Amino acid sequence: MLPTTVLLWLIANKKHFNNLASSVILAIDTAYRKVVRLFTSVAEACKEISTMSTRPASLILEESFLSIRAKVLEIAAALDRIDRAEERVEPLAPDKIARREKIDDAIQLLLTEGDDRAERIQLLFSREYSPSWRSEMKIE
Repeated sequence: MLPTTVLLWLIANKKHFNNLASSVILAIDTAYRKVVRLFTSVAEACKEISTMSTRPASLILEESFLSIRAKVLEIAAALDRIDRAEERVEPLAPDKIARREKIDDAIQLLLTEGDDRAERIQLLFSREYSPSWRSEMKIE
């Protein structure tokens, strides 16, 4: 619990406290924008590095096969549980159907050619950037 003197100071300096809160929110917004730029740069650098890979594809497949197999089986089992529950218990709620459709879309993306599947799937599951995100998330 705050000492009485601190509470009195906060009450007396409410305007300064509000200004401080606004400054903190602005600093967080600025930091967020910097992080977004940094991650974008890192993603582009990773893509460049991945295209310059000198390891043979057969070695990468050999190292990753068991892990990939386990993840595919995990996805298949989860989808089986969802399908069985839809048949036996109740259908998916309307607000959940869009999520299931995104999973189906991601699986279709996995079946396409190219070296940017992970990027396309990440974008599929990501929200689009909105300049008014603070008001949409009721932060302001």
